[in-house]
Amino acid sequence: NQAKGIVWLKVHAQGVTAHGAYPWRGQNALALLTAAWQRIAETFPVSSTETWATTVNLARIETSNVAFNKVPDDAHMWLDVRCTPADAATVIARIRDCVGDTCRIEVLADEPALDVPATHPDIIRLQAAVQAVRGMPALLHAAMGSSDARHFTRVGCAGVEFGPVGGGIGSDEEWTSVAGLADYTAILRHFLGAVR
Repeated sequence: NQAKGIVWLKVHAQGVTAHGAYPWRGQNALALLTAAWQRIAETFPVSSTETWATTVNLARIETSNVAFNKVPDDAHMWLDVRCTPADAATVIARIRDCVGDTCRIEVLADEPALDVPATHPDIIRLQAAVQAVRGMPALLHAAMGSSDARHFTRVGCAGVEFGPVGGGIGSDEEWTSVAGLADYTAILRHFLGAVR
């Protein structure tokens, strides 16, 4: 019933080129960028364990500079931000604060987080359907990644991630249990019968 939102950012730093022997004559764009990254990393520290918190992954740093003896005057980093529903409305502004006026942020994606209350009538009906078919409670979880249900969230429709027994999601070893598909079908029939 919860999943993180997706924010993809490119952060651009513009410096002043100079000969590498005279770095004080320029302004190193990579230095500007890495200082901004340090502030972001301090604001959104990586936990040593799985934690329900907003994360920022530094996916790439690049510059057009290809010479040892040049102060690079441009640099860019790609950030993959996975934000909790509580942080979704403010995460871009918080990163802008970290970057300050030394860099420019380009927002490439801003996908909503999923946050459907446990008390939502359809969640309660779905849990009852699981209990009726499987004889066990349906537990609610928060997904560390994003969810395709975010597309429903965007238009004000509640959604959850729910499916048959399986594993290896997104890998070459992904699988689904045939018996689990039968249970899944029965659960959906029970659920749809309850919402008539």
